[in-house]
Amino acid sequence: MLPTKIKTLLKKEPKIIIRKVGMFYAIIGFWCLIVLNLQKAMKITLPQNDEQFKAIENLLDLLHSIWMKYMPPLIAIGIVMILFSFIFDALKKHRIVIQIIILTFCCIWAIAYGIASLPYFEAFIGIVPIKGFFTFFMYFVAILGFGSVFLFMILPNYMVLKRIRANKTDI
Repeated sequence: MLPTKIKTLLKKEPKIIIRKVGMFYAIIGFWCLIVLNLQKAMKITLPQNDEQFKAIENLLDLLHSIWMKYMPPLIAIGIVMILFSFIFDALKKHRIVIQIIILTFCCIWAIAYGIASLPYFEAFIGIVPIKGFFTFFMYFVAILGFGSVFLFMILPNYMVLKRIRANKTDI
């Protein structure tokens, strides 16, 4: 069951959906890069001789390498979607092809990001002193997180593609 705000968004005109979802992707990407820089600044203050802090520092380095690799393409996808939403009306013949390309890039990004995040997840579980049920719970959270990322990358773009194909746009 989708939250009410998402249901309301998916009922709007395709170009509005594309614009809002593209803005969401770009904002998330920029936010992650801002957090990355704040974390790098804070990492300087961690004690250098403590083994536990060294593990946290290694974990942050791994997260930063993932975000540095995957957030700029997310921002690019968002910007392309925003631009596409502004020229949507003029591209009547090419809308389906462009939306399929966007959907393809979103699928590739979501799968690649999920795969790239696995070493971070394994490293995180490795430094947590509590094992057993907590490990099972963390795997559950990771699967839920990947599913959410995949869903938010695919569902809106698929719904737009479906509406464009059905020619149910108010243009």
